[in-house]
Amino acid sequence: MLKRTIYLLSFVCLSCSSVEQIQKNSNSIRSLAQESKENFEKINEDLSAIPPRIESAKKRSDQGISKQTSIIEKTEGIIEATSGVNDVVPWWARTLEVGLIAIAIIGAIVFLWYSGLGNLFRKLIGYVPEAKKQEAKLLDETLSGSTSLRETIAFLRAKDPALDAAFRKRKDAKL
Repeated sequence: MLKRTIYLLSFVCLSCSSVEQIQKNSNSIRSLAQESKENFEKINEDLSAIPPRIESAKKRSDQGISKQTSIIEKTEGIIEATSGVNDVVPWWARTLEVGLIAIAIIGAIVFLWYSGLGNLFRKLIGYVPEAKKQEAKLLDETLSGSTSLRETIAFLRAKDPALDAAFRKRKDAKL
């Protein structure tokens, strides 16, 4: 799943926008038309010096030059028009981006919390869970004598099933 997400993000980030593609293609068409126009001009010059079919060749080369000039003008119009076009990001792409960022942030927080940095962070901000506060209160009352040791042990065993199982196992081993 993570691999697919990485591929999707790299595709979205690396793909060209439509405006960039239009400009790139327009520039390419313009340069090709310019080369073609220069070629027709050379044909016109060469045929002007040679006697056979001069009029026909001149007429064709003039037509080619005018057509290539039209192509150049049209591509210049396209290039100018694209400066006013804005890329529009689809709604789902923006939602996907925000969702993936949120998942990444939550994942980073969960990783840091369970990697041991969570305990360090809790100590730095002074956070003590409510259950631990109750246990500390009961132990303090036991030390001061207002609660019996049996009550404290019963409370701790009832609160933690793993502790209760270990306590029973140890008690049975002594018998």
